[in-house]
Amino acid sequence: MKEATRVVTLANGLRMIFDPVENRRTCAIGILVQSGVGYESPEQLGISHLIEHMVFRGTQAHSSAEIARMSDRIGGSLNAYTARDHTCFYAHALRENAPMALSLLCEMLTRPRFDPADLETEKGVVREEIAAYEDAPESLCADLFFANAWAGNTLGGNVLGTRETLAAMDRAALLRHMADFYTPERTILSFSGSFDEAEMTEICGAAFGSLPRGSRPPQAPCAAYTPFTLAVPRALTQNQLILGFEGEPGADLMRNHAACYLATMLTGMNSSRLYLGLRDALGLVYSVESDCCTYARSALFTVSMGMSERTERQAIAEAVRALRELPRTFTAEELEVAREYSLAWFEMNGESLTSRAAYNAESLVDFGRLLPRAENRDALRAVSPELIRAVAEKMFDFDRISLCAVGQVQSAEDYRAYLASL
Repeated sequence: MKEATRVVTLANGLRMIFDPVENRRTCAIGILVQSGVGYESPEQLGISHLIEHMVFRGTQAHSSAEIARMSDRIGGSLNAYTARDHTCFYAHALRENAPMALSLLCEMLTRPRFDPADLETEKGVVREEIAAYEDAPESLCADLFFANAWAGNTLGGNVLGTRETLAAMDRAALLRHMADFYTPERTILSFSGSFDEAEMTEICGAAFGSLPRGSRPPQAPCAAYTPFTLAVPRALTQNQLILGFEGEPGADLMRNHAACYLATMLTGMNSSRLYLGLRDALGLVYSVESDCCTYARSALFTVSMGMSERTERQAIAEAVRALRELPRTFTAEELEVAREYSLAWFEMNGESLTSRAAYNAESLVDFGRLLPRAENRDALRAVSPELIRAVAEKMFDFDRISLCAVGQVQSAEDYRAYLASL
C-alpha cells in the first residue's frame, strides 16, 4: 500500500516532512530555514548567504576538506542556496547513505566552526560573486529591478549583500543571526524517495530536538510595490531591459496560477506571443522572458528583454501592445496549450525527488500547510478564462508600470515619456 506524505512536528516546533516514493533507491533531503534577505536589516544584507557559504567551511568536528571528502563518500550531491525568503541545504544520496548525508547536514547547521580566518577567505569568494553579477547584464538589471520595485524593503535587496555590508560582518554577527533565525520553528526538514523514517526522525531529534524555540515568528516577509523608471549606463553591446508590474502573491494559489498562465502565453512556450512576435517574426530581441517572481505575500510580474539600442524602442512598443491585447484576445486553444504545457512541467518536476522535497517544504512556508500535489494539479486545471482576465486587468495597470534598463540607454525621463506615449 502506498504511504501518504505527512508532516511530523516536534515539541519545539521543528517540522519534518516524509514523502515516501515507491520504486526509488535514493533519498532527497532538504533543510529549509526561513532566513534570507527579506528577513535581514539593511546593515545585515547578505548575512544569510554568507552563513550558507560558511557552514561548508567546517564544523566543530570536521574541516572543510573533511566535509568535502564525506560528501564524496556519500556518492550523491550535497549543496545549498540562498533565496530571498529562505535558505536551503540539500543532499541526494542512495538510501543506505542518506543517514550519513543527513547527519552531516545537521552537524553543519548546529555546530559550525566559523573560523575568523575562514570567514575572511569566504568574504573574498563572495566579493568575486558580486563582481560576476555586476558584469552580467541580466543579473544586474534583475537586481536593480527588485531593489527599486520593493524599495525600502530588504526583500528587494541583493541576496549577496554589498561590499560594505560584507566587510562589516564578523563571527559574532553570524552567530547572532543563527541564534535568531536558525531556530526549530523556522526550520523544515523534507525527505522524498526511499528512506527509513524512524532512523531519520532519530537523527533529526538528536540534532534539533533539544533546541529552544526562538523569539521571531516565522511569518513570510511582505514588500509593497513602488512603480519606478531607472536607466543605468553601461558599456555593453546589447541593452537589457525589464518591464514590470505588481504580481499575485503565492499564498493566493488560483490568482497566482492565473498570472503564471499569462506569463506562459507571453513567453513561456515556443509558440508564445512575444517569443514568436519579437524574436521570430520581427527579429527585435535576442532574448525575451516573462516571469512571475512569486513569494508568499509579495510578487512581481516581469518581462525581460535583451536587444540592441537600435531595436529597443520598437521592442518596448511591441511588448506593451502584447500586454494590453493579451487579456482580451487570448483564445480557448491558446489557453489550453498553456495549460497542458504547465501541467506537463508540473508532472515532470514531480518525478525529481529533489524538486518534490523542495516543493513540500516551500508549501509549508507559503500556505502554512502541506499542499498536496493533486490539489495543486486540480487548481492548475481549474483556472478559468474569466479569472485570467480579471487578474490581468488588475495586474497590467499601465499607470503603475516599471522599467529598468541597463546598457546604451536613454534617460529615465525619456523612457517615462515613451511609455506614456504608448
